[in-house]
Amino acid sequence: MKKNPLVIIMLATVLLFAACKKDDDKTTTTPTVQGKDPNTATKVAVDRFSDAAGNLMRRSTTFGLPTANAAINYDVAPFITQGYGHKDKW
Repeated sequence: MKKNPLVIIMLATVLLFAACKKDDDKTTTTPTVQGKDPNTATKVAVDRFSDAAGNLMRRSTTFGLPTANAAINYDVAPFITQGYGHKDKW
């Protein structure tokens, strides 16, 4: 039994439009989004190395990690690492 490609395309098109039919029964409301002024917004407390947040580096087990809300300097230990290239040459 040979299937006509036109019938298959028409069937796929009908199914596509039937799936995308808008339901008139449902009423949708757009939520109102209100922005915040960065100059007056409250500051967020960030503690990346606490026991609750840290996995690899925790302040309780690793000496020298920055305190909460402190900037991180990635150019000093323990954050700086040495990578090796081809045949362990730097």
